[in-house]
Amino acid sequence: MQWLCGDDEEAKRVVAGLIEDAGFVPVDLGGTAGCAVMEAPRRAGAVYGEEYRPADAAAVVEAVRDGRAIPPAPQYD
Repeated sequence: MQWLCGDDEEAKRVVAGLIEDAGFVPVDLGGTAGCAVMEAPRRAGAVYGEEYRPADAAAVVEAVRDGRAIPPAPQYD
């Protein structure tokens, strides 16, 4: 999966299509006001799409929208 955010819904629709075309599942974090969580991967408090499966992304989206700290990245075997 791959995170996306933005304030232009049409632009996000286009980007989501590109993400799908690349073989990933797009996960919308909302507008740019809350998207800092998806910047500078591998730093504390940031997310990196390749570390997540879609089912685990919902907890991150919920935390971002509620203004809470994101949960730790899941560990897969």
